[in-house]
Amino acid sequence: MTAMPNIKPGLEALMRALGAEAVITDSETCAIHSQDVYREAEPVDAVVQPQDKDALKKAVGIATQHGLAIFPRGGGYSYSDAYLPSRRGSISLDTSKVNRIIEINAEDGYVTVEAGCTWKVLDDALAKEGVRGEFWGPLSGHFATIGGSISQGSLSLGTGKHGVSSEAVLGMEIIKADGTSFHTGSDGQAGKSPFFRNYGPDLTGPFCGDAGALGIKATVTLRLRQRAKLTQGLSFGLADFDSAVKGMNAIAKTGRVTESFGFTRYAMEAALVSPGLWHDLKLMYAVGRASNGFFGGLGQMVRMALAGRRFANQAQFFAHVVVEADNTQELKGALKIVHGAVKGLGKDLPNTMPTVMRAEPFMPYAVVSPLGQRQLPLHGILQFSKTVAFHDGMTALHEKYADDIAKYEIIIPAMFSTVSTHGFLYEPVLYWPDNANDFHKKYSPQEMIDGMRPEPNVEARKVVEALRWEIVDLIHSHGGVHLQIGKTYPYLRDRTDEQITLLKSIKAQMDPDGLINPGALGLG
Repeated sequence: MTAMPNIKPGLEALMRALGAEAVITDSETCAIHSQDVYREAEPVDAVVQPQDKDALKKAVGIATQHGLAIFPRGGGYSYSDAYLPSRRGSISLDTSKVNRIIEINAEDGYVTVEAGCTWKVLDDALAKEGVRGEFWGPLSGHFATIGGSISQGSLSLGTGKHGVSSEAVLGMEIIKADGTSFHTGSDGQAGKSPFFRNYGPDLTGPFCGDAGALGIKATVTLRLRQRAKLTQGLSFGLADFDSAVKGMNAIAKTGRVTESFGFTRYAMEAALVSPGLWHDLKLMYAVGRASNGFFGGLGQMVRMALAGRRFANQAQFFAHVVVEADNTQELKGALKIVHGAVKGLGKDLPNTMPTVMRAEPFMPYAVVSPLGQRQLPLHGILQFSKTVAFHDGMTALHEKYADDIAKYEIIIPAMFSTVSTHGFLYEPVLYWPDNANDFHKKYSPQEMIDGMRPEPNVEARKVVEALRWEIVDLIHSHGGVHLQIGKTYPYLRDRTDEQITLLKSIKAQMDPDGLINPGALGLG
């Protein structure tokens, strides 16, 4: 990193404008805000925590006026260096207090929230109105913020039918580096409401998935739909990866599932590791509460208790889907269509996994494994037609690193998801024994932290880092694309000069001195 700039005037100006309590400089807080799921960077000089939207605008303008680099942070569950500082003389811009729900307009089908609102808080509020977002959050939505998810791009709840997070956005208020802001979408004109996105050129799109590099999200408006009355999960076991891809492709093409996700056998076993009896009992209660009526819920709880976790050894790959409907006839019809799509490819299994996931979709989850390992998720979204070849490449990569994988006890299960009707997300996760950093300790149960090594596993990390970049290159070579680009995935690689010039011109218009999340998207 470059020589340390004089940050004192900037921090003093921020304290005068926002209050001393909004500018945090203690070493522990600065360290946590400079770490993510995967690694640690040199700590930021301060964590700035505006209390409302006006303070957020002031913070951005004052910081850049004094030459401070801004690294915006939402819930913090990144693994791609999304908010980690890449230079000295920087602040972490913590948006967690800028979290009001501004307007729920069920009649016109939209909700406007401040960027620091979490998906769980929003969904709880929408449930009272009988509505829900089309995409309604990642599974990390207990902590993940809406602004962070739109900046990074995310998928999970609703993705099987409606796609990724940005496809649910109608418009945003974006803060420029000088602290001024503007609205995209239909409310970009005075007197109009934010109910429509595509009025002329789509000015919302460039700020979705931008890793926070093109502007700071102040508010986000999302499209709403009626909440489904009935929900049922289905689970299938599949003998090989080719069958898993064909089955999940066929299910996706029906357009009947709101979520569709899968696991390798080892990943399925890891997902079912129980942290204890009390956790199991809480899940059982949640399943009963979420099921369709008292007797339906009671029956589901009994089936779960009888099935337990025994089915994890019944296949090599697993697919789980969630079907929604407004009445029993519609539900039965949709389930029949989904079953028909996988006929001859897999067998029915107890639907424990999708039932638990839907009963408590936003449960807080640890950022280390239940066995006390560090983890590094990676992912690529591929065409269905190229997914098997990519999987074969992953198998070859396992073989190439077989000795090191065995020596350092590295495990690489994989998870999958379909993205609407046209994409297959492949997510290998690297687990290895290592020590815990401050971020891990804050967001994981103590019993998991207690199982981790006391000292850094330096040699294992070298192997993981080498695997990391080989997997990223493998995804690129098979035509894969990414969400959560951060400062990891090769967004600019192989792009034309015209594309790069256009992107840089937007960056220059929004952030002429390159102080908003420098390094993200591959921009300086």
